[in-house]
Amino acid sequence: MKERIILLVALTVSTILLSGCQTFPPSVFPEEFSVRPEATQLMPGDEIEIEFLGATDLNTTQVIRRDGCITLKLLGDVQAAGRTQQKLQEELIKRFASQLQVKELSITLKSPPPVFVSGAVLAPGRVDMKYPLTVLDAIMLAGGFNEEWAEFRKVLVIRNENGVHRTYTLNFGNLLTGGSDQKAFYLKPFDMVYVSRVSVSRAFQSGSATK
Repeated sequence: MKERIILLVALTVSTILLSGCQTFPPSVFPEEFSVRPEATQLMPGDEIEIEFLGATDLNTTQVIRRDGCITLKLLGDVQAAGRTQQKLQEELIKRFASQLQVKELSITLKSPPPVFVSGAVLAPGRVDMKYPLTVLDAIMLAGGFNEEWAEFRKVLVIRNENGVHRTYTLNFGNLLTGGSDQKAFYLKPFDMVYVSRVSVSRAFQSGSATK
């Protein structure tokens, strides 16, 4: 399964790169992309563990179904997808109020949704979104830039928006001088980050210049 996901990411990135030109001017993106999300919303396929303090018979671990629901004792189907863990927790406490002596429960996301990082990084692959991640966060969790081959000025974010792949280009060129003018770009589940590679000739010139 893991190999199939990595292959799909590679094919998607390759298709987008081949269909475009060789230069990628920095993208202008909505300001909301730079705002840190309060929390990631749950989605179908997420596995969650629900534990009730003082009512362990209600404890359950479930995968959110395609219809966005889970099934709980005493309640039946409950909409989970589209809510944060906090919002779902508040909803369950409200709906279980008459059955609980201790109105406390916890919800743990057992399988955080992923993003995928590829290209000129040291450890390409899946990165779990255990908390809100920026593009730079995801790159660091993938081992960081491969400084010999990374084209810092051409970092692509590929996002599926209503069935259409949108590509955004970020410029981290100033990182090499101790800073960056690039605004934060927060990722969404299943986003793909691709760190472009410099040309062979440029890498050779760069290597020669450092000798």
